Amino acid sequence: MIRRIVSLHPEAIAEGREARLWYRVRSQAVEERFRLALKAAIAAIRQAPERWPADEGGFRYPPSRGISVSPDLLD
Repeated sequence: MIRRIVSLHPEAIAEGREARLWYRVRSQAVEERFRLALKAAIAAIRQAPERWPADEGGFRYPPSRGISVSPDLLD
């Protein structure tokens, strides 16, 4: 099985970290649910990145626009 690599924009990474900290301060249980939701979203992108249209450079972005899949890494 080919494992696709999902690359995250540095701003998306920073935003995710900031959000996790925000949730952690309020509730570790909610922070864990947020972490698992992020992990599931990335897994969904990895499984079927073609579900989103490609831009001019061939990158595919889900609605968040912070996560991309390189066209070189698609089967």
